[in-house]
Amino acid sequence: MVAGGSAAAVIRETQAFSVLEGDRASTVDVAADDGAALVKLQGFDPSKTYQEPHTVTVTNNTTSTLTNNSADANGADLELRDPGTSTSTTQYTIPTLTPGESVSFEIVTAGDETGIVSDTISLSFSNGGSVTVTADRDLTVEFKSGGQLVYAVGNGDIRVYDAVNDVENDPPNSNDADVIGANAADIVESADADIPYLSKGGGNKDIFATYVGASADVSIPKGTNPKLKKQKTRLTLAAWPPAALSGVLILAADKNTSKILAFDSDGNDEVVANPSNGCGGVSGVADIDGDGSDELVFIDSSQQMRYLEQNGTVVKIQNAAVGSNNSAGFGPPVDFNGDGVIRIPFIDGSQNPAVVTADGSKTILNSSGIAKKAAVAPVDIDGDGDPEFMFLGNSSGKIKYIDDVLGSNTVETLQVDGNPVTPLENVGLNSGTDTQPGSGGATPQTPTPTPTPTRRGTGGGQKNPGASRLNQT
Repeated sequence: MVAGGSAAAVIRETQAFSVLEGDRASTVDVAADDGAALVKLQGFDPSKTYQEPHTVTVTNNTTSTLTNNSADANGADLELRDPGTSTSTTQYTIPTLTPGESVSFEIVTAGDETGIVSDTISLSFSNGGSVTVTADRDLTVEFKSGGQLVYAVGNGDIRVYDAVNDVENDPPNSNDADVIGANAADIVESADADIPYLSKGGGNKDIFATYVGASADVSIPKGTNPKLKKQKTRLTLAAWPPAALSGVLILAADKNTSKILAFDSDGNDEVVANPSNGCGGVSGVADIDGDGSDELVFIDSSQQMRYLEQNGTVVKIQNAAVGSNNSAGFGPPVDFNGDGVIRIPFIDGSQNPAVVTADGSKTILNSSGIAKKAAVAPVDIDGDGDPEFMFLGNSSGKIKYIDDVLGSNTVETLQVDGNPVTPLENVGLNSGTDTQPGSGGATPQTPTPTPTPTRRGTGGGQKNPGASRLNQT
């Protein structure tokens, strides 16, 4: 590295050189996505927005063994961890790197962060003596909405289990939640994923929204009419193209006339549809029949699953009578195993977890009556890339899930801090999957990342992207 001389060489990063010779200062590519860099960094592009968990790789291209290595998230808005684990930290120790050796680690949003999060990652590598390489990288990571499970405990206290970070979050809700929406999209311009909820104790203003890390929830200024259904139902977040309202909307069932209603964050409402069989709750929006246009899935007043086409046509889904003793026992449509087929999860009348396609093809995942007739949710709880089927167990009411859906259909119990969770049955479960875009026809349902997202949390503003430095003596 430094050949001869005793003066320190202060190096600024450029793309010019990869070796410093002699007792002088020069420019050298110290840390970049370049094989000639002293430390090669992969996955640190400040112009991109990465999905969590995001894997990065560092490679030692020096001729020294680097023994004192670390990576710090300066603003504590992102965290780092070993691949495949759930314990993350803002100060991560990178293992010893011999010449030519690489190591990978994961970067995720901090446990109290949602939405699109930016932070500066400071990396340091040293052999404990003559070689020190340091680099700062601004990094933007989007939290995984499909890894979020929403439920309520106590009298209606909302909780969010973040499967990516393995942490249970407690967002504020000033009223008891009777119906919960998804932790999936920014609807009240909080810059975070909001959770809409309905409360019987909320009076006329019975729609609220909260989010993880909020100081208080938001009252959505709905008038006295229409009144919303708050028992044995569910609501969702979705964009529905025929609606005059724009953006991601709160979709719910009308209490008195069983219409399908849409609300924006200002409380403006619109009747989406007035089905002849009524509406008991809304599940989600996706292209469930593969026609290139999204459909809206709901249950009618008799808990029969149906879907609404964008032209106003209502179609009954055969073999899809939904159990709803406690809350409406179905969840948002999703592709469970990557086969391209959208299926709707539900609990049938025999308390069996099942999935059904738009053409009425029903698959019972377990025929032992193991589930409460309560709202269910697809969530990637184990980080394998495929959602699991989350439900409330019939014997105890604890949160259980079916792993490897349509494969082994293994039944597991969710553990939070080593303990099972027993949420309110009348509220049931929801997830972050409600606003995932279908294969076509609808307005994009997830927020579009901005080129230079704003950092949230207490860590301050943006740092200089890509700034690096090398100190050698």
